[in-house]
Amino acid sequence: MLVKRRDSCGVAAGVAPQHERLGFMLPYTPLHHLLLRALDGPVVMTSGNRSGEPQCTDNDEARQELAGIADFWLMHDREIVNRLDDSVVRFDGHGISVLRRARGFAPEPLALPAGFDGPVRALAAGGDLKAAFCLAGDGNALLSQHLGDLDELKNQNAWRQALGLYRSLFHTRSRTSLWPTGIRATVRPS
Repeated sequence: MLVKRRDSCGVAAGVAPQHERLGFMLPYTPLHHLLLRALDGPVVMTSGNRSGEPQCTDNDEARQELAGIADFWLMHDREIVNRLDDSVVRFDGHGISVLRRARGFAPEPLALPAGFDGPVRALAAGGDLKAAFCLAGDGNALLSQHLGDLDELKNQNAWRQALGLYRSLFHTRSRTSLWPTGIRATVRPS
């Protein structure tokens, strides 16, 4: 949740210095609760990536890519199969607005209106900034998580990897596939 920055919030002035709002989250896993119980103030956390790059997916890559950025490391022996950033929401005059759809919101199929329930299969991919994709078929739209800007080769590869993962995960969930297996995605920088 984006919240208005206060001088008394306990977060160092060097954190997002050009922004009047900070991203705030409550602990949402048992591990978060254990860690935060031992601390007496806010913690600045990263998604495990440098700005403009996809998240690191293994411990060795994180140590190499994030050297000099992170003060502490929390390592795990579980493989990260799907890069999934944190969602970003804000409260405005109309209620909660989702600014970045990711953890907690994706992947989740959205029912399409009547008339889209046939076997039409489609892949929609937006521009190269704030990239995501959508797979549609059988009356549903499956929106991917926020995948970032595609101006870097690492992000283009992460985009392709996410598309492949969605295809493999959701193709096997029903007797009819959400999209044909022959889809090939090509990402070109602008």
